[in-house]
Amino acid sequence: MSMSSPVTAPEPAPSAMPTMAVIFGITLISTGIFAYLDPDLFGAGKIVLNDGHVVHHNGVVLRESATPRAPTSLIPAGFGAVLLLAGVISIAAPHMRKHAMHGAAGAALLGMLGGLVPVMMRNNDSDEAAVVVGWILALCSLLFLALCVNSFVQARKDKERSGGMVA
Repeated sequence: MSMSSPVTAPEPAPSAMPTMAVIFGITLISTGIFAYLDPDLFGAGKIVLNDGHVVHHNGVVLRESATPRAPTSLIPAGFGAVLLLAGVISIAAPHMRKHAMHGAAGAALLGMLGGLVPVMMRNNDSDEAAVVVGWILALCSLLFLALCVNSFVQARKDKERSGGMVA
């Protein structure tokens, strides 16, 4: 009776997606941290109301300062941390790349939808910091998700061309 060594799966072909996950992760983490520490970089706060009426001063709508250190400012950083972690896992353990990148794509989908929440809640008032940060989260997530989908399609085509079985 002969003992044979177990068949190991071949290493996946190199991909730019783990690096892209790290880049997008760092971008979103930075956005969240800056929005947390100094939200005025992204715009002002809400419109000042007095008895339900907008307050004007010299014909200009008054706005309160954006709230510094609001915990919701860190939401983009949370999505960025997931993307960064997925990228690092993909680079450190190439055999886990498929799972990590699918997780990153799922996080990007949720980030895109979640980024639109403050935009819709504040009627897309681009003078508010929350709306600007929401758009940054939504658009970065959308771009990363598009790159993921393209990468998944290319990987499938490469596998079919090489004669490998596609699940």
